[in-house]
Amino acid sequence: LILAGSWLQAIGSFLEVVFILAIIHIAGATQRLSGWITAFAAIVIMAVSLVEVSFYLSAIQGGVSGDPTTLAVSLNLIKAIQHAYVIVPAPTLLLGLGIVILNSHVFPRIFGYLALALGVIMGILGLVGTFISLQQVIDSVLTVQEVWFAAVAITLAISVRKASNGAETILPAKA
Repeated sequence: LILAGSWLQAIGSFLEVVFILAIIHIAGATQRLSGWITAFAAIVIMAVSLVEVSFYLSAIQGGVSGDPTTLAVSLNLIKAIQHAYVIVPAPTLLLGLGIVILNSHVFPRIFGYLALALGVIMGILGLVGTFISLQQVIDSVLTVQEVWFAAVAITLAISVRKASNGAETILPAKA
């Protein structure tokens, strides 16, 4: 199950990055600083995810081979990389997406404001979480983030459907 979860995490992160890049493109932000920062944060998140998956694989290998040191070190590194995610990449991504969306006329503005709020919350949790354990709170905010992504995807799908029916047109905004 851990191997399957690791695979899902890697593939899920890749698909999320592709979706983020699509949002940047559709919003016409590919040539703006906010678009570049958001794309950079998405790429960093992909790297962090792959490092975390590597630690899961290392932990499994340590457990299977009977190497408790490798297992223990890998489990500690998993916690460390999860915390690093909340310190910079997650807040940067959400703040960047908020700015990208607010500067476009493609997405409802509420998504931009919610992304900004989530980014600020994530940044605060990253800072405070350095000193006290907040993993359950962070996990809850990450769940809200995933609901946000789903809502944006559903809204985009509905917009595309309307465009294909001739009701509206969805085009990238001018940069």
